[in-house]
Amino acid sequence: MKRHFFYSFYCFLLCTAALTACRPASTTTDPEAQDSLPVNGDWIRINHSSDPDGLAPYSSRTGPATAIKENMHLSLATYNAQTLQSEPALVTGPAQISADGLRFTYEMRPEARWDHGDPITGHDYAFSVKCMKNSLTDNAQMRSIYAFISDVQVDPQNDRRFTVVTSEPFFLGETFIADFDILSRKFFDSLDVLGRYSVADFTTQAAELAKDPAMVAFFEGFNSDKYATDPAYMYGAGAYKVESWTPGDNVTLVRKQNWWGDQLRGKGYVFQCYAQKLIFKTIKDKSTFLAAARNGELDVVQDLPPDDFIAAREDTAGSIAKHFYFHTPTTYTLLYLGFNCKPSVGRRPVLEDVRVRKAVAHLTDIQTIIAKVYNGFGTPQISCISPLKTDELDPKLQGYAFDPGKAKALLDEAGWIDSDADGLRDKMVQGKRLKLEIELLFSNASESGASIARMLADQAIKVGMLITPNPLVFATLNDRMRDHDFDMVINGISGSPLPTDLEQLWASENWANGGMNFFGFGDTTTDALIDQIRQTISASDRVPLYHKFEALWLAQLPMLPLFAPQSRLLIDKRYRNALPTTIKPGFRAFEFWTPLAAQKFK
Repeated sequence: MKRHFFYSFYCFLLCTAALTACRPASTTTDPEAQDSLPVNGDWIRINHSSDPDGLAPYSSRTGPATAIKENMHLSLATYNAQTLQSEPALVTGPAQISADGLRFTYEMRPEARWDHGDPITGHDYAFSVKCMKNSLTDNAQMRSIYAFISDVQVDPQNDRRFTVVTSEPFFLGETFIADFDILSRKFFDSLDVLGRYSVADFTTQAAELAKDPAMVAFFEGFNSDKYATDPAYMYGAGAYKVESWTPGDNVTLVRKQNWWGDQLRGKGYVFQCYAQKLIFKTIKDKSTFLAAARNGELDVVQDLPPDDFIAAREDTAGSIAKHFYFHTPTTYTLLYLGFNCKPSVGRRPVLEDVRVRKAVAHLTDIQTIIAKVYNGFGTPQISCISPLKTDELDPKLQGYAFDPGKAKALLDEAGWIDSDADGLRDKMVQGKRLKLEIELLFSNASESGASIARMLADQAIKVGMLITPNPLVFATLNDRMRDHDFDMVINGISGSPLPTDLEQLWASENWANGGMNFFGFGDTTTDALIDQIRQTISASDRVPLYHKFEALWLAQLPMLPLFAPQSRLLIDKRYRNALPTTIKPGFRAFEFWTPLAAQKFK
């Protein structure tokens, strides 16, 4: 997860002590003394299992893209990955909030400037909101979050000062207003096409503006590949810029010379940027991660296979233990088995019936998956809310235990029987006799996904269900999920320490509009409950609403939560301030610094 919390939102109450008592230990403090003041220099080489899906500001959204972009862009405020508290970034301080909670006033820092020298102003923020809200932007997965922003008013006497006007109370209003990448109006819109309209116009005249030829032409350019793949068009307010991108090999970021944030070093989390280069290396074969670390090709290794992590840690005399620290922070990530409850035209509708989904759940041996596939590096999760969030999670919830007998009974009840004695159940559906055959997608870079798929397929065939594993490159997997072109999928969702907002993943509109509700969950009842939660400011008043939603969600089972995994990280010992964090991916490389005597790259 990057510092921006777009994908799922979890509370600040972290109960990691209870959840990690029986797990492999994790280093939680910097093992090395601060033997000198932080200095610039050195490189940090980090592995990814796949290329980013581009580096466009608002449309590139895979994990690798997010991890890279957080070093290139800044928001109004950000969350310190260690304290989990909000800190000003582009602005001078927290918002001044009106008595009715609908107006948020900020002022940009006087030091904040774009690379071309112009100050960062409220006009840049307003431009960014327009791009975020407009239906022509390829960002359906994020757009709905910002519907509550109705206008941005820039002070005519001081363009660094501006007020964000919202249409309704929202318990995460200030967070979402302040925590997304701010773009340069001059760089991205040199003709000031969007400047012809106010943010209010983008709110009240959205349909009309989407037909404006000038607007259409602008967003065709904004959505084009050049902003996603060409370093010359990658432009942000952060400390790093893209030096090069070799697909299939690496993305290299280089620290900007005379970056404006250097004036504020020591005055905020985002101004701790020391490494000269951040190099994100694409290594698709996870079995080679450890060898790359031993050969001196990586400084940070993430997502190390559990067996390799344990073996390297137990080999106390080995080169890995000599040169790397081992970290296993619990994360807000959820590994899940997703169901297509509303298959697109042409797809087999075998999972529309919740009884079939529940049967699959009873065939999934989660405890064995955690123990054998992940070597214990995970905590079971029952609902759509993280197990770390004991103040929101309903303690009375009962999940779907591994029970093939119940799976058989549910399939019988749903009318799936083996009418021709060929070993597979079948049923008349929409006038056609269908076999109980299900395609299961997962990333071809995920060995654990392959193992889970095999385990599930082995159990399914015993009850007359054929599950066919289909590994795909992540970009194809992502496209098929977005297009609802799947039966089942093994995937993950990154989360954060913020209070849970259910809208992005579970509002029904985010199924229809290409958003992140890939599964087809939701109706008027659940949508109304999501809206009620969003408008309930009191945390204690939200608790019974969360519990009600969880019960409805679990009964419909659009997704089977598997578990919340622990990160498995190796970080080179030469770095200082290289602390693990519960926020995905478990570290923040821009914080690391290397004493001059230990720097490997000059």
